[in-house]
Amino acid sequence: MIDTAVDASHPVLLGQRIETRALYTPKGRSAPADHGTAIAALLIGKPSKDGLGGLLPGAELKAANIFELSETGEPVGHASSFLRAINWLVRMHVDVVNIGLTSANNKMVRKAMKRAVDFGLIVVAAAGNHGLKKRKAYPAGFKYSVAVTAVGPYRGVMRNANRGDHIDFAAPGIRMWTAKPGGGGKFRNGTSYATTYVTALLGLEVLRNRGKDPATLRQFLRSGIIDLGKPGKDDIYGWGFVAKKPQC
Repeated sequence: MIDTAVDASHPVLLGQRIETRALYTPKGRSAPADHGTAIAALLIGKPSKDGLGGLLPGAELKAANIFELSETGEPVGHASSFLRAINWLVRMHVDVVNIGLTSANNKMVRKAMKRAVDFGLIVVAAAGNHGLKKRKAYPAGFKYSVAVTAVGPYRGVMRNANRGDHIDFAAPGIRMWTAKPGGGGKFRNGTSYATTYVTALLGLEVLRNRGKDPATLRQFLRSGIIDLGKPGKDDIYGWGFVAKKPQC
């Protein structure tokens, strides 16, 4: 995953197979671990008595932290940090990367992502939460990314989810109960939380030697889809809700 820092001492992550790497600028200060902890817990968190837990608690997670604090104390992630993260994950022979951040269409990032995909990295990216309808957010906007939007318990799309012809699939991303730094949990909304479900499914497919071709994997997800909105692919839900369940 490429995200913020992760609180690996959280009870649901403690003892899990997680390797973190700080890849922001050398003199930077790490941004808070709020978002990264939530994503990591959804992916590999241990089941807990208070309902927390992840989709693949037995998996190994490489967590790249690219967010640092700006001079005004705001979290920022630079393109150079993103490039270092992609390079590290490729060198670690990662199969699937969960990207819960969005940015503009950066030329360097676009080239690096294309090379990473050529090396076999499967990119699952959040559609974004800015309500964009005519502009794409990236890396979800790249054609080789699997772009995921968020729906709620009744499969209605999140109101401020970005839209566009690049959206591939919809997955649960509203009122997601997941970990917060320091312990305990919190309900969260966002397309980045929806990506974890698709990341887990594709990771299991790779484990079964189904290959890494993006078109083949998209077809695998489409084979168990629930069409939402207009018939066929649309700008809101993509092909529809991913109804497949992990076969562990």
